[in-house]
Amino acid sequence: MLPATEKLYFTDSYARHFEARVLRREPLPDPAPAPAPQGAREAVILERTLFYPTGGGQPHDLGTLGGAPVLGVEIADGVIRHYLGAGFDVAEGALVAGEVEAERRAEFRAQHHAQHLLSAAAFRLSGKATTAVRLGEGVSTVDLAGPLSDAQVLAIEDEVARIAAEARPVRIHFVPPDELESFGLRRPPQVEGVVRVIEVEDFDRAACGGTHPRTTAEIAPVRVVQTERVRGSELRLHFLAGRRALLDYRAKAELLRSLAAEHSTQPEKLAAVLAKQRRDAEELATRLRTTQRALHALWVPQWLAEARAATPAGAALRIARVIEHATPDDLTSLARELASGGASALLCAQDEQRVHAVAAAPKGAAPANQGLAAFLQGFGGKGGGSAEMARGSAPRAAAAALENAITRWRES
Repeated sequence: MLPATEKLYFTDSYARHFEARVLRREPLPDPAPAPAPQGAREAVILERTLFYPTGGGQPHDLGTLGGAPVLGVEIADGVIRHYLGAGFDVAEGALVAGEVEAERRAEFRAQHHAQHLLSAAAFRLSGKATTAVRLGEGVSTVDLAGPLSDAQVLAIEDEVARIAAEARPVRIHFVPPDELESFGLRRPPQVEGVVRVIEVEDFDRAACGGTHPRTTAEIAPVRVVQTERVRGSELRLHFLAGRRALLDYRAKAELLRSLAAEHSTQPEKLAAVLAKQRRDAEELATRLRTTQRALHALWVPQWLAEARAATPAGAALRIARVIEHATPDDLTSLARELASGGASALLCAQDEQRVHAVAAAPKGAAPANQGLAAFLQGFGGKGGGSAEMARGSAPRAAAAALENAITRWRES
């Protein structure tokens, strides 16, 4: 049985280089089974390691071991496995050099500690405990046990900013079980035996096996960028910390400047300009709808007159049209009026993705739903309705194909 791996990152989350003895090499099949990542050739177990394994919501470190890429790091029963790509050639029992990717370690060190501060601030200010944590490659999340108002979320963010600005020391303690009660942990530990406790001076103490900075200043800025309700009443905070938050701010500031320039205004005036444009667009749409209804009132008698003039005596009146910029409701209204005038109608309109069609028929004429089904079938569409009125749609069609289908319906 292999001994538990010594976790060098427990006492120094800034170290990048280390040496350790290889205890075991485990070749992997191709493709490697889970939890090994894609491309892993073997799993290597060391007596000690600086590589943080996936756990506690935090992803694993990356880097190199003996010159081979470290693609994944997992822990089970205290034993840490390093999943390596090709190129590892160090025998069992020999020493091997490892190097942790510094930028990734620093990034997740900031996200992880920011989560601690957010969780502590939420608990202090609102009494909401943390129920789940996920540190992502982009945005990270903290789930809280209960709803919070926008003002409460801002207060939590402000409290974290204050603690970060004060550059409070972050200390690591290894606490025996009989001393835990005196430490006043924010939440009960999930491990037995000696517990690693992360302390933020005069603010928070929590059991944790993750990586943390020397002071709270290293994680600033911290921004809650989104909130959402999950699992009923729980609240999920989406957050960014450190350089991630800075890059997000830069990107959004540039987007705001670009949008403001596009609308010939200043960033601080953009919201008012867009609101006015929306009101103008709504007013224009209202005027357009009024004009369209007036046009429709003229079209129906005109189309009926043209159809009667072109239809032999005793033959059924059939009117088919493609109407630009019409909505399905427009088509329905027009088709209903045409049917009231004694004509069977098939009216169509296309948007960027679909052909919309409505069929209507007066009593005693060929059923509208059957005619519509036959029409749409040629385009891979479908619809439904009654003998008097039916609606449906199909994928967008070429203009020529649409006209041919209309001609077939008119002549059927």
